[in-house]
Amino acid sequence: MSDRKWQHKVVTVKVGAFKSQEKNDALIQERLNRLAVEGWELVTVAHPYGGHPRLYLRK
Repeated sequence: MSDRKWQHKVVTVKVGAFKSQEKNDALIQERLNRLAVEGWELVTVAHPYGGHPRLYLRK
């Protein structure tokens, strides 16, 4: 067994309600790319009704 300990991070991406879906997608993609450069790996995404997407990451 490995003794590796994970670090976890939750990020809320505040997308614009009046932006196009393409612009919101680009915003989320840009944020994910920056986090990946820092070594974070996306685990899952939650998008509550009426809320902003929440990204759950680990490294």
